[in-house]
Amino acid sequence: MKAIDREDEAKILGSAVGALRRVMCLVVGSIFVVSQSAFADVFLVPKQKKLSEPSPTVQSGVSPLSPGSLLGGTAGSGSDRVWRIKPGFKFDSSFDTNINRERPGRRDEDIILTYAPSIKVMRHGTRVGVEGNYTFAFQQFLRDSDQSHFDHTFDGRIKYTGNRLNATLGGNSAFVETYASSEQSERRSLWINGVSPEIAYRLTPKLSASALYRNHYFDYRDVTFSDLSYWSHDTGGRIYYHATPKLDFYTEGVWTVIDYWRSGVYDADGFSATGGAVGRMTPKLVVDLGAGFKGHFYDNSTINSYKDWIVLGSLGYRLSPKIDLSLYGKRDKNESVYRNVGWFRSHELGLGITYRMPYRTTFGISGSIQNNRYSRETTEGPDTKKRSDFIYAGGSSLSWSPIEYVSLAVGYGIRKRTTNFDDLFGYLAHSFDGSVSCSFG
Repeated sequence: MKAIDREDEAKILGSAVGALRRVMCLVVGSIFVVSQSAFADVFLVPKQKKLSEPSPTVQSGVSPLSPGSLLGGTAGSGSDRVWRIKPGFKFDSSFDTNINRERPGRRDEDIILTYAPSIKVMRHGTRVGVEGNYTFAFQQFLRDSDQSHFDHTFDGRIKYTGNRLNATLGGNSAFVETYASSEQSERRSLWINGVSPEIAYRLTPKLSASALYRNHYFDYRDVTFSDLSYWSHDTGGRIYYHATPKLDFYTEGVWTVIDYWRSGVYDADGFSATGGAVGRMTPKLVVDLGAGFKGHFYDNSTINSYKDWIVLGSLGYRLSPKIDLSLYGKRDKNESVYRNVGWFRSHELGLGITYRMPYRTTFGISGSIQNNRYSRETTEGPDTKKRSDFIYAGGSSLSWSPIEYVSLAVGYGIRKRTTNFDDLFGYLAHSFDGSVSCSFG
């Protein structure tokens, strides 16, 4: 680590303290202006620990693991009829040994402070449920101050549940600076939007049909990659078989149109036909699995069209009252940010274990491996061959909640990429994190 003289250290400390003071004033002011009656009842409801959940099914709008989720259970009675506001705040400090994911000998380390106030607004009713989450974050890089930035993220969901007709509208928006893909080594400024309405009709007690649409907007704000900004539109439908009140099997067909409106480089039409299961399969097993066939046909004839099998899914299993196991994997295809290679096939497998210890303490460990294989040859220096990358990631975390609504956490992470082009695209990064978070509810 490079030495920092006393003058620079004083400047860094002064800027950190000043930023923390401004954010804390913002948080205190935000909480003060929120009506106490809006969230006073939240303090009376104890938190419940549960397994990670897949998306809610179309059966009465009830999430497979959560009887009191967005619209299920006793929604519509008691405090569920009122609007509830839940403010929160998180402070995180992180030391990263390779902030730009550069190859050996060119690594830059940095200390990052993150101040993230948030607010959650929700109302649960008998027929209609509404939920929205907004987080405003400032990331301060103490050494490379040019990388300091603000992030804005929002996601929301509106759901209507009728006797036979269910309708869901989900959406998200983010203006962030982050790593855009597993290929890239530098953070990019991105604007991301998505909307996904679905209307489902129950044909019989065991069978439902739905029409769906998914829109995804991905915009590089950096000039270097702005030509890779795109819109994607998925239009199709699903058929659900309700095996149990908490488990659905489904089959889905979707037609896709992708528009790279600035360059047209990857304009394409495509389709996917998939099937899967979502929900609680047994008292200890939760599934969100999908598999099928996918094809893309590019307008640019120099890019090979793509047809192949895909798999996407996750499993959650409760090994004991204190230990949860999660497993996820995928086999899919992605367009590359490098125009000369077109697309690459990605395989990924990950595992996580969570152990709940006494005194409101939780320990977690996770690891994953990903392989990206490119369909066309790449020339770098004297070598011409099809590129193949392996990305290894792992980490552990320890969190403690000394009082309700307050959590302290520390963690360690490691990420490494190797490639068949020697060290040209490879890197190794370690990160050490500590955080304090407060959330009412």
